[in-house]
Amino acid sequence: MKDIVVGVDIGSHKIAVVIGEVRQNETFIIGSGVAQSVGIRRGEITDLTQLKLALSETILAAERMSGYEINRAYVNLSDGFTSSLSSEGAIGISGQRSINPLDLERVLENAKAIAIPHNAEIIHVLPRSYSLDGREHLKSPLGMHGFRLELEAHIVTAQSSAIANLREALSGANVHVDRFLLSGLASASSVLSEEEATIGALVIDFGAGTTDLALFIDGAVWHTAVIPMGSAFVTQDISYFLRTPFAVAEQVKLRHGHALEEAIDPADTFVIQSVGESEPQEVRRADLAMVSEARVREIIECVKRELNRSGLKRMLRAGVILTGGGSKLAGFRDVVSQMLEMPVRTASPRDLLGAAEVVQGPEFSTSIGLLRMGLELSIEQETIHSPNGDVSILPRFGMMIQGMLRKLLPDSEQNL
Repeated sequence: MKDIVVGVDIGSHKIAVVIGEVRQNETFIIGSGVAQSVGIRRGEITDLTQLKLALSETILAAERMSGYEINRAYVNLSDGFTSSLSSEGAIGISGQRSINPLDLERVLENAKAIAIPHNAEIIHVLPRSYSLDGREHLKSPLGMHGFRLELEAHIVTAQSSAIANLREALSGANVHVDRFLLSGLASASSVLSEEEATIGALVIDFGAGTTDLALFIDGAVWHTAVIPMGSAFVTQDISYFLRTPFAVAEQVKLRHGHALEEAIDPADTFVIQSVGESEPQEVRRADLAMVSEARVREIIECVKRELNRSGLKRMLRAGVILTGGGSKLAGFRDVVSQMLEMPVRTASPRDLLGAAEVVQGPEFSTSIGLLRMGLELSIEQETIHSPNGDVSILPRFGMMIQGMLRKLLPDSEQNL
């Protein structure tokens, strides 16, 4: 059972618990549980007791399906209180020897020695590139000789209280958190191809409560962000416009909705029963699209600002990879392409086997990505012998995530 991993995706619309194995480049699903979220909104916990109950029920469903008892999991992190920044680290290499894994750990710790708010903690330290004695843009200096090793890294932080509350919610379901993984990175590991990550791409996970961004250049993570708005905002606007409950508005959005008003025939209508009306009302689809488009454009404008802040748009030759449940809204891809002025493709997790029929849509990109990353993290924890003969177990997440993403991307030819 050592190769079995569990991913718990806690979203604003749904909770998904997936149990599986990653076999070479294919993910074998053993079991899953999916339920509507309660007690969480925009990635923030609003009712801890309700969330604990929802997690317990969803975990139990996954256990029944798989026959596997869940006591630990990799869990996504996606809320408006995450932030990212760039950092650099440098160390000296004494003696005439080659760079070893402990040196990579030392320079990583050096890069982490930065000032962050007292109520925040570091979640990820993601290497972008190394330099060795002035030789720049090295992917991995392991085994190379030199005297000064430098690292350029991308650091992700999150609010300590938000992390503590999520741990408490999982603890209430008797689940230990192996590690929190940023939702945008998890989604990218399940939908991004190696070629796209190399030539430059932006992954947008359009979820219910948040929109997660992960920008890749030359196979490394260069920018991440979480925008505290998502497809639930579109549904809420429709609910107000039609004067219907949120659940009804969600059904209308999926059945009749569109993100681009100009794409809808003005004569196209549908009938809806609004609250307070004695008779069903006829509604123009173009009017519904107008409401949806306004909110979609607001969200993508936030994406555009993040992209401009990164200063890397011209490096994204592969364009945008769009995923997440909100990406299923008709016309959404067209609006993204129009506003960001880049090619856009919509993606779902690929290479799934086993009991995969429940988790095949774009809304499960984060869930499947948690499995892929979780398995790699579990097998990459290795024993490293220090020069004095001591043995230390190093989780090495910061050192290996760049290579991990390359190995777990669907189009990679490498094996685990």
